[in-house]
Amino acid sequence: MDVEALDELLSQFGTGRRLDEHTVGRLEGRKAVYDYCRELADRADDELFLIYASDELLDEACVPHAENAIDRGVDLHAGTKNDAAREFFRERLPEATIWEPQMDWMYERANYPKVSRLIVADRETVVVGLWDEDATGSRTEVAMIGEGQTNPLVVLTRELLGPRLDHLDYQSDEFLGSLPFET
Repeated sequence: MDVEALDELLSQFGTGRRLDEHTVGRLEGRKAVYDYCRELADRADDELFLIYASDELLDEACVPHAENAIDRGVDLHAGTKNDAAREFFRERLPEATIWEPQMDWMYERANYPKVSRLIVADRETVVVGLWDEDATGSRTEVAMIGEGQTNPLVVLTRELLGPRLDHLDYQSDEFLGSLPFET
């Protein structure tokens, strides 16, 4: 993957403006991504699907937004292969379905930018965060965002996730704990 080509591609997307059904937007900086994700949790009606690569992006200030969504009847699904992140979700959001993603593309070790988080709300809004690391090792988060059923980023994400969105209960602690055999 050519990081410079990706950066050039991302620079062509709109930033700082309201998205329409065909726009793929870009957010720069952890604060901008946090703010957008909190707003997304506040707007979710039915489902909030989260994947976090690690626990370093989990923030106590986000918990009330997730709790409010759950109180409104939103199904919250939180996935991570990181033990500390799973523990964070279990302790602070026990009503959420916690699961371990089976998508190796998100966790492979490579020199390419790493996915930091993936959030899908109501299967119509998507945030894909990436770590942008410079030569000194300093990292910032950059995110692509899309809204609407026909938004290219939303459609691509739904296609990549495929039936995983429909079968999260099969990985939940509650489901696995009720099986008649050990897992």
